[in-house]
Amino acid sequence: GNLLSSSLARIASGLRVNNSKDDAASLAIATQLNSDSITLQQGAKNLSDALSLAKIADGSLSEQSQIVFRLKELAEQSVTGLVNQNQRDSIQLEFSSLVKELDRIAKTTSVNGQNLLDGSLSASAATQVVIQVGINSNASNRINLNTEADINSTTAQALGLSALSVDSQVNSLAAIPAITTIMNTLSMTRAKVGATENRFEHALSNLNVSAQNLTSA
Repeated sequence: GNLLSSSLARIASGLRVNNSKDDAASLAIATQLNSDSITLQQGAKNLSDALSLAKIADGSLSEQSQIVFRLKELAEQSVTGLVNQNQRDSIQLEFSSLVKELDRIAKTTSVNGQNLLDGSLSASAATQVVIQVGINSNASNRINLNTEADINSTTAQALGLSALSVDSQVNSLAAIPAITTIMNTLSMTRAKVGATENRFEHALSNLNVSAQNLTSA
């Protein structure tokens, strides 16, 4: 009767080992594999959250880049001698407004209370964001988001935009090369975030396969 019940239990569950009396050693291994699978699944969730964070940062950086492109257009418009002072004053109004918006984006872009563009995710930040992705707690099973993405502050002050203006021909002329430098800075920051996204996507794919294989073992 017990043998028949045990056989039926195995058939019903699809597992060769259902309890310790079936095969103690195999049960211990199966339990460990199941534990590892659950841990990897959580690691995949952690990494998926980090990937979403990186995508949000990239989106906001893209918007800031578009603003800076427009700021350069305004500086080039204001520097020409065919523009009078009233027109320059109007150009300066748009310039100032866009700088404020860029600054707002940098200071408010966040995920679950984690600021993304204010320097909190730079490699030199006092508090580092570490993503647990593997089974163990060693360095190979963790990814430091700060050292990986290294997103320096993109506030107007940090980028050097706060000191720029286009309210005169002289100031507009000085603003053009400064804005070009800022454009390059944002492009480099976006490149690092993009590289981080690519790494996370590959790591996530690997984790999902590993978890699935452990579940099937």
